Amino acid sequence: MNVYTAYKFNMLDKDDAAITGAAADDQFAVGIVYQF
Repeated sequence: MNVYTAYKFNMLDKDDAAITGAAADDQFAVGIVYQF
């Protein structure tokens, strides 16, 4: 079983995010892989 986490810091300002259409929030992900 593999367990992993990823955290992405977003350095965009809210104003820059509005111009580019990207999200301005940080992102957190968790994954589990079970193989048998």
